[in-house]
Amino acid sequence: MAWTVVSYTNDDLPQIGLFFKHQYTGNGTYGDMGLFQWKIVDNYLMPGVINLIKDQDEIVSTTSVTPKSLIFRGSRISSAEIGDTYTDTRYQRQGMFSLVGNKTRENAIEKGIEFIYGLPNDQALPGWKKKANFEVISNLTVKSMAIPLNIGPQVQRMTHWIPGSIAGSVSPILAFFYLKLRNMFSFSDRTLAIEEIQKLPEDWEEFWDQAKSPYEFIIERDTKALKWRYFNCPNKYRFLLVRKNGKICGYLVYRIVPGEGVSYLFLADYLFLPGQETAMIPLLKMVLNTAFKYQVNAIRLWCVQSSPYFSILKRFGFLPRENVPVIGYRNDFTASLSECRSWHFTIADSDNV
Repeated sequence: MAWTVVSYTNDDLPQIGLFFKHQYTGNGTYGDMGLFQWKIVDNYLMPGVINLIKDQDEIVSTTSVTPKSLIFRGSRISSAEIGDTYTDTRYQRQGMFSLVGNKTRENAIEKGIEFIYGLPNDQALPGWKKKANFEVISNLTVKSMAIPLNIGPQVQRMTHWIPGSIAGSVSPILAFFYLKLRNMFSFSDRTLAIEEIQKLPEDWEEFWDQAKSPYEFIIERDTKALKWRYFNCPNKYRFLLVRKNGKICGYLVYRIVPGEGVSYLFLADYLFLPGQETAMIPLLKMVLNTAFKYQVNAIRLWCVQSSPYFSILKRFGFLPRENVPVIGYRNDFTASLSECRSWHFTIADSDNV
């Protein structure tokens, strides 16, 4: 059967939400109508793209493009994340992946998007490379990092509920004392003032202009971008701001995502003025206390391995895990990234959290 790719209409949004309700297998919920309304329809830069393949009136495959703004060597580059590529399990191996993926990429180029990137899982990565002309950005090494707090569910899955229950009781206590002792004598600065904010302050642009300066590659974090990303998003984030002698020196954003029997605290985003990255530590302590309060199973984040944050996070207790492959569509701009030497990239630069 010859399948046809069609662009979504607003009437499709409820059905797209139902499609992801059945197909998404990650932590928490994903893909509801409000999420796509926010990131595609109400995107602060331009409307995004959602392409569908339907069998009669039923959605059986999707891909989306979410417009982003990249700052590369001081210049704004029109960019977008390609993702949400799912095919109903009943329709796999019928060529839908390459059909909807390539059509969506073509639509992004028609919109003037110069840099198209994605963050596929291990299962999808070979398809993007072989069938859609994407490549892994080899000199961008993003590490997944985590602090495990309650390993009970993992032990139970591998063994039995009894050792899982014991591990679930003991591991949070051990983690609590280990992390408290590890950070007992860490950085302390009484000139720092921390607050949780509900909107960005008037002096944000001054901070942003200085904070982006060390990086050749960084996704836009100006007032408009962050208002859309966190304060307009239907997902709930907590935004911690730190000032030194009254001046913004950094921020940290996190979100708790519940799942079936487990919950995770995702440290979605962070950025500090150059030379003041250690101001992150008191914010990490606050996040750790929140994680224990809400009994989450682990704290997770992404960090560029070559960034100054990587060593700070390791000393705090975060364990490096697997690499997170970032792919880009093969064109002249993506080729130019091979010369990039300073990157900033967090989970918030994806749609994963």
